[in-house]
Amino acid sequence: MSRVPPGLLYLTIYNPTLRPTGFVSPDDEDAEEQAHILFYTSRERAVSRDRMLRQVGLAKALVNFSEMFSATEPCNSIHSQSKRLVMVSPEPNFWIHAAIEPAKSLRPVVDTAKSKGKSKDGAKAKVRVKDKGKAKEEPPVYDYHDGSVHDSALCAHLKRGYETFKVRPGLRRPTIALTATDR
Repeated sequence: MSRVPPGLLYLTIYNPTLRPTGFVSPDDEDAEEQAHILFYTSRERAVSRDRMLRQVGLAKALVNFSEMFSATEPCNSIHSQSKRLVMVSPEPNFWIHAAIEPAKSLRPVVDTAKSKGKSKDGAKAKVRVKDKGKAKEEPPVYDYHDGSVHDSALCAHLKRGYETFKVRPGLRRPTIALTATDR
């Protein structure tokens, strides 16, 4: 059984205080939300504008919700079975948000003819559905390894990446400040 290492699903940098430049059509409801996004990349080649806005909107909502409980220390990570969401604010109003998929391994398929619907651990086995005489395979099911990704390491890597970006020759701090104020 092979184990797939953790991987980046998407990464975005946004500033919720930025506004669109120039004329914005009254029909374009998402223009202001799109102006908040400074950078976006994804494992997938093409991501729709709607999906980008939903992912950034979720990150903003989680940060705003957590600030109700502690204004000094907002939420910096969310765990789910198949995803880890990390939010880091390297400076005021700038956020780096990343979604990471933890390591995973393919769950073995149990032959239903031999096991009579039960697997070794007592869980229900997958049932193959027959469609016009042909057996249909279900999509693969993975077991995720939550311990393969650590919040503190992820936050440290994002902060280190930001610091590296700031000190690179030709990429000066005023460039970021001008981008934020010009919008």
